[in-house]
Amino acid sequence: MGVWVVNLLLLLWCLHVPPPKKKQTLPTYGYARMYSGVSLDSFLKKITVQQLSKEGLAALGPTVAHMAAVEGLDAHRRAVTLRLGLD
Repeated sequence: MGVWVVNLLLLLWCLHVPPPKKKQTLPTYGYARMYSGVSLDSFLKKITVQQLSKEGLAALGPTVAHMAAVEGLDAHRRAVTLRLGLD
């Protein structure tokens, strides 16, 4: 049987198959009720800006510098240690 005959038979079979009676949905675990579809907001880049006081930097700085060193982010580590006056 030629390929075109098989394709023709598949096409004819598809034309005679009744549509499903139940509405087809994707499993979204309920998230579709909470979130809308694609909108312009889906394509915008979102950024956050944070501020840290001198006291906050003094409290968090050593931990942040250690985390940056462990992760191999030497420029971040150096930025914190310079601000703390440790470098």
